[in-house]
Amino acid sequence: MKEGESKAIWKRLFLRLCTVISVTVIDVFDGGRRFIAHSPTVILTMATTHRDALMYWSYSLELYIWQYRISRFFHTLNTILSKFLLQKYRRLITMADNLHRNLQELDLGVEDEPVALPLDVVNQAAAENRFIIIGRPVIPRRQNIRAIIAALPRQWGHAGLVHGRIVEGRRFQFVFPSEESMENVLRRGPWAFADRMLIMQRWSPLFNPLMLNFIPLWIQIRGIPLQYMNQDVIMHIGRAMGQYMDVDYNAETAVRVEYARVRVNWDVDLPLRFQKNFQFTPGVNTLLKFRYERLRGFCEVCGMLTHDSGSCLIQNGGMDHDSEDDDEDDNEEPLL
Repeated sequence: MKEGESKAIWKRLFLRLCTVISVTVIDVFDGGRRFIAHSPTVILTMATTHRDALMYWSYSLELYIWQYRISRFFHTLNTILSKFLLQKYRRLITMADNLHRNLQELDLGVEDEPVALPLDVVNQAAAENRFIIIGRPVIPRRQNIRAIIAALPRQWGHAGLVHGRIVEGRRFQFVFPSEESMENVLRRGPWAFADRMLIMQRWSPLFNPLMLNFIPLWIQIRGIPLQYMNQDVIMHIGRAMGQYMDVDYNAETAVRVEYARVRVNWDVDLPLRFQKNFQFTPGVNTLLKFRYERLRGFCEVCGMLTHDSGSCLIQNGGMDHDSEDDDEDDNEEPLL
C-alpha cells in the first residue's frame, strides 16, 4: 500500500471517529434521550480506532452520570422545599385566621345599654333545650365533630328527632325531645366514633365543665375469691379504681359468679388498668382482672384513651399531636 493511500484511509477513519463522538456528546447534553441507542456504535468504533477515543467516551459517560445525579438532587430538593413552604403557608393562614378572630374579641359595645329579650321567647328557648347531652372526642384528630353529629342520631335510632350542634372548645351537643330518650342513650353508653371513645354527659345550666373528663364505664371484675364475694367487697374494689357509681350484683338472683360488675366514672387522664393486686388477707396478694364493657381504641403501651400507640410518649419520646391537628372551624360553626 502506498503512502498516499494509507494517509487517506487514516484521514477517513479520523473523520468518522470525530463525527461519532460529536453525535454522542450532543446526545449527552440533549438529555441522553438517544445516548443508549448510540452506545454500541460508539464502543465498537472506538475500540477499533484508537484508545484515546475510548477514554473520551468514558468521560462522556461520567458526565452523563453526574448530570443524572444533579437532576435527582434538585428534584429531591424541590420536593423538600415544596413541603416546607406548604407547611409554612398553612401556619400563616392559621395565624391570619386567629388574628381575625381576635380582632372581633374587642369590647366595643360593652358599655351600650343592655337589650331585654321577651320573657316568653326566653322561656320557650329554655323549654326546648332542657334535655341536652354534651360531649367531646378523646382524640379530635381522628374524630371529626361534624361526622360525629351526623352519625350518632342514626346510630341511636333518633334520626330527625335529635339535633346536634357544635359548641366552642371542640365540643358538641345533642338536643333530645324528651328526658326518656336522652336517658336511654346515656344508659346504653358509653359511645364511640371512629373506633375511639366519646365523652358524653347530661348538660344543665349548672353543668361543671370538668365532668367532660369522665366516661361512665361498666367494668367486669374477675378473680374475686368466692368466700369474699359480696356487694360491699365489689363496691370497695370499684372505689379503688375510680369514682364509684353503681354495682350490679345480687347474691340471691345471681346465676353466674364468673365476674362481678361495677360502674365507675373513669377519668380519661388516667391510664386503664387491666390487672391489679388486692389483699383480702393482710400480706397476701390476689390478682384481679378487669374487662371494660363497650371499650374501644386505646394506647396498648400505656393504657391511655387520649392517644394512640404511635403518639405514645413512653414508646416514642415524642409529643402527642392529636390535639393540634383538628380543624378549628369545627369548633365554632353550628350544625343544626
